[in-house]
Amino acid sequence: MAKKPDWSKIEDVFAFLEKKNGRALSDGEKELILGQRQINRRFYEAISAILENASPSKQFDKRSNAQSLAAIKKDFQSVPGERPPGCASDADPKV
Repeated sequence: MAKKPDWSKIEDVFAFLEKKNGRALSDGEKELILGQRQINRRFYEAISAILENASPSKQFDKRSNAQSLAAIKKDFQSVPGERPPGCASDADPKV
């Protein structure tokens, strides 16, 4: 029986895609996959923080809830990383 891939390991993701496509992934494709995983992790963290702090089951007054949401908004204003993953060249100074 074949071993199931561990999707939390990036090597397993690359191996699966290379086998599926019958070719090696380029560096750009690998960078794009790594960047998307980083973005997905950031979405998960944001949703988790919102659910923890703004849950209707918590007994907060509206002002306290608004302060929690403002703090979350400040924490998640941008996608993490030095530059957009796989979207811009190193020579582009606008990024």
